[in-house]
Amino acid sequence: MNSAESFDSQGTIVNGVKIEFYEPNRVVLPIPENRVDAIATSIQFNLRIINSSPIPLPSNTYGMLFPELVKSDGQIIQRQEAIEQQESARQESIDSLRQPWQTGGSIARLFSNFRLWLKLRMKGIDVQEILASRERSRSVRLNASLFWLHDQLVLQFEFYRSDFFAALQPGKYYLRFLWGNSDRNNPVLVPEATEENRRDIKPQFASLQLVEPTAPEYKAVEVDDIRFETLVPEPEIAVGPPKSGGETPVRFGFHITNNTSRAIRFSLYASLIPKLVDPNGQEFSEVYFRRIEVIPKESDFPLLMPSESVTYFPRATLVRENENQLTLKIEAGDGGFWLFEELQLGHYQIQFTYRNKTAIEEIWKSSEKSLKQLTNIWLGLVQTPYRLVRLY
Repeated sequence: MNSAESFDSQGTIVNGVKIEFYEPNRVVLPIPENRVDAIATSIQFNLRIINSSPIPLPSNTYGMLFPELVKSDGQIIQRQEAIEQQESARQESIDSLRQPWQTGGSIARLFSNFRLWLKLRMKGIDVQEILASRERSRSVRLNASLFWLHDQLVLQFEFYRSDFFAALQPGKYYLRFLWGNSDRNNPVLVPEATEENRRDIKPQFASLQLVEPTAPEYKAVEVDDIRFETLVPEPEIAVGPPKSGGETPVRFGFHITNNTSRAIRFSLYASLIPKLVDPNGQEFSEVYFRRIEVIPKESDFPLLMPSESVTYFPRATLVRENENQLTLKIEAGDGGFWLFEELQLGHYQIQFTYRNKTAIEEIWKSSEKSLKQLTNIWLGLVQTPYRLVRLY
């Protein structure tokens, strides 16, 4: 898959339901170290479900989604389900459906909807038709993690149940999501990715590449002769004295090297997503906040010739909220910020993910008073290994 390919997958269609993979069609994940205390590589997949059938989408969308992983030669890898977690997940789903009936606010909404139903019925409007056609699409987020278990590399998806693929190896795979019944005796009716039709894999699947970080320090990943690395030049960060609102500048950066034989343009405009892990190995939930939008400039899309590299340090600060709590604020590049709240002194690990979905950008050249088209922007989602940071 080259850098000129579009990110927007044609999707998989099953019984009138289309599932679009709303990510770059090239996903690169670093393989974590095979240690008990190693941090798993985690990722969130964004899907869009488009319903063109007369049957409404079910309330439990996750129970109808299934990942399928295929080797580059077309061989399907067996999907396994963690049975011991299945009943617990089902019960949580049932409880979540019961909960709205136990709250005053939801009861009020129930009567409000009932009055609306009566009003529509009196006007001769088919309520069932409205309900069936109201929701034709739905956005879904699925979390996945890559980790070692009993010396086997495992890719696990967490949603209504835990589906996983075991005994994986470094290399390229193809991933798609299917829609159907979970009964193994009633399989999802879609064309299999067999040897005969493997040439049709790319339009339906996203490329998933598992790579080992580059030796000897294992701080970077390299894909298609392009090197990506998170930079932490000052891992020991002395935080200012306990003063509400006090800020401490920090330096977290990203480095890209073009080791190919051709010129490639990259995006630094809202394309770097930070992740932060606490001392217990738990990933922080980041918050994106934006008041104004910054128009992209040509400098946000550097063109790298062979053997050239670029280093980018977004503005980042640690803000003291009170004596014991800190907030990490990292500029996104489009006028927004990534916020990590309720931090304390101690050890953390941070990394950036490169995520670009657009191969062509138009920018405004004020000196020429015209639009300029930038092409050949590298497409993909690439995660880099974590780097250690200590706040003291």
